[in-house]
Amino acid sequence: MHQNRSTVSGIRTFALLVGVTCLLLGQAHAYAAELIKVKLAELYQIHGTQMFDPLFPERAKKYGLDVEVVPMRRYGDVQLALATGQVQFGAFGYFNIGAMADNGIHNVKIIAGNSTGGQGLILRKGLNSKVKKWKDLEGLKIGLAPGGASSALFLSLLKSNDVDIAKVTQVSFPGMGPEAVRALQTGDVDGLVTWEPTNARAALEGIAEYSTLKLEESPSGNVNGALAVNTDFAAQHPEVVVNMVKTLVETTDYLNKNHEEWVKLAAAKTGVEPRVINTALDHLSIYYEIPVAKTRTLLSILAEYGLTKKNYSDEAMQYIDFTYLEKATGKSRKPLGGE
Repeated sequence: MHQNRSTVSGIRTFALLVGVTCLLLGQAHAYAAELIKVKLAELYQIHGTQMFDPLFPERAKKYGLDVEVVPMRRYGDVQLALATGQVQFGAFGYFNIGAMADNGIHNVKIIAGNSTGGQGLILRKGLNSKVKKWKDLEGLKIGLAPGGASSALFLSLLKSNDVDIAKVTQVSFPGMGPEAVRALQTGDVDGLVTWEPTNARAALEGIAEYSTLKLEESPSGNVNGALAVNTDFAAQHPEVVVNMVKTLVETTDYLNKNHEEWVKLAAAKTGVEPRVINTALDHLSIYYEIPVAKTRTLLSILAEYGLTKKNYSDEAMQYIDFTYLEKATGKSRKPLGGE
């Protein structure tokens, strides 16, 4: 009789375990089946590594998201994809606020920061000892990317430091390709205002040096990238947007604490040598705050140098939404860069 009771008890325990296992497996299957598919457009740039695959999509899964990273070539392509609903999320520049305002685009908003720096002035080897202040650039030839935010920042710094801009010869290099670096190497130009990894590569090859004059000296602080969302999608799926921002916060914190992982992932996706990436990382940073005051200043600079039709600094908040970042971090707007 005792054995029969033990047998019955064992059967009941086994059945209970089977039932619990099936329930857990069923929940896991349901969770996997409920992953929401979204597309994230971005450029494979070193200062955007926190949103690279496989890191970002893997971290997003625990928030119920199935993220497809869609590589783009230019920030303008990301802007178009967002505005037309081809993607739900995208990483582009703060200067895109001006471009969207110029073109009457109102269904895209920045929901988190991304990066600062990653662009700046490099000088031909040996010139750093002679160029200690901005006015020392008078008489030199500097290569600029026409129509770019970095060029506008550079020119604004010349003006604010009483440089006679007419005495600085501006040489245009659209796209800042290899020909720009060759011009620096041959002495056809004395410096370039360009971005990573061009800067780091030129420095490591002994062609150039990072100037001690920094675009970060601008009141705009050299703000660069941001994460944006299509607002039509956000209105329908606010929790998805919060979870995307949570993922960004997590991957940003992770890479800031794991330098080697940052280098490894960036190298795998960009094809840039790890030693070049290591050098570039000394001249940029990643974060998720939205620096509103600096963004307003950037918009003023863009207008001053004719890159936008008007000054949109007072309209900046029409293209920024702190709601999701506040929920994702549990912080209020001001510590997150708001005014």
